[in-house]
Amino acid sequence: YQLRGVPQGMEQRVAEVELTVTADGAITAIQWRETDGAMTSFLLTEEQPNPPLPSDTFSFHPPAGVGVVHGLAPI
Repeated sequence: YQLRGVPQGMEQRVAEVELTVTADGAITAIQWRETDGAMTSFLLTEEQPNPPLPSDTFSFHPPAGVGVVHGLAPI
């Protein structure tokens, strides 16, 4: 499937964005065409949704003085 549109608020810079999506919702390609004709393309392959990773792969250390909000995980 191809989904096309223009991101809101970017109409002066972006002429069109096209996503190529499989029937199960995986994005396999992104094309971004700017109003000056410049084109940027990404081909996404070998997707691995939620692969097992060690717990220390990512860490978050907020800067001093920044408040952190602990909310609920998205559904």
